[in-house]
Amino acid sequence: MPLLYSLPPLGAVLIWSGNMSINQLAVTAIAPSAIVFYRWVLALAVLSPFVLPCYGVCEARFVPSCQNWLSWVC
Repeated sequence: MPLLYSLPPLGAVLIWSGNMSINQLAVTAIAPSAIVFYRWVLALAVLSPFVLPCYGVCEARFVPSCQNWLSWVC
């Protein structure tokens, strides 16, 4: 099996373990609800550039068709 196939699961485990370690250290300094809020704010900030350019375009040309499904997917 090529090394490339094992990189996404390894990345997911590293992100998860880093998240757990940071949460364990931060829970004494920050309220758990604040940790959740800041996590959502960070996720929104990171994902917004990828989602916003596609938002208006997909709705305008949403015509489901089995043969040409890629044309209406952003």
